[in-house]
Amino acid sequence: MSAGGAPPVLELDGARPAPDKVWADAAAEAELPAIDLHLGPGDGALVEAPDQPWGRALAALCAGLLPLAEGRARFLGQDWAALPRARAEALRSRIGHIFAENGGWLPHLSVEEGILLPQLHHSRRSEAVLRDAAAALARRFGLDRLPEGHPAELSALDLARAACVRALLGEPMLLLLESPLRRGLWTEDLAGPLLAALAEARGRGAGFVWLSARPSAVWDEAGLRGARRFRLSAGGLQAAGVAAGREAAA
Repeated sequence: MSAGGAPPVLELDGARPAPDKVWADAAAEAELPAIDLHLGPGDGALVEAPDQPWGRALAALCAGLLPLAEGRARFLGQDWAALPRARAEALRSRIGHIFAENGGWLPHLSVEEGILLPQLHHSRRSEAVLRDAAAALARRFGLDRLPEGHPAELSALDLARAACVRALLGEPMLLLLESPLRRGLWTEDLAGPLLAALAEARGRGAGFVWLSARPSAVWDEAGLRGARRFRLSAGGLQAAGVAAGREAAA
């Protein structure tokens, strides 16, 4: 247990995924090295992941979506491998995720439905309560209202704003951020609210993993101070420094 009696947010102890026919990046997961990563309340990890499939596999590993060949993966003190499916799905309502690959949007659903669906599926909060909370987040990220159109009908920037809303809805205790400010999406209107929301989440004890293909100057912002920096390679997660300009992907 961490200080104050709260369990660690995330514990990866020699965790290495086993091949899984359901997972789209089967080759990546089979080759992903054993990972050691511990996040206490309010902790963050800034991870340079040049191999993007490995980065996606690491995010899925944190969320308990991959079976393990060895090691252990725990979230809020719960061992993913030991949880019944229903309990694991409920626990995932405490995780917010910004996806790099296609944004994680389902093309046949409206963006509004895509924002609400994870919490409607995994949590017990009513649709009305979730809709009000999502609308407030949408305004915070510069959207007048929840987007009603389908993903193909929105601009890349508005989809990025919507992705932040979806990830932060429900006050998650772990945020998995896959290149949330990647090249072409760097604007103060997006970065400012995201960094502020991340600082607030850390203040209530949430942890985060921010993955990027290469380091970014964003990682030097005040809201990310104290976060540890890593590079994901064949040797696992290795401590790394950061030296990059604003134009680098984030």
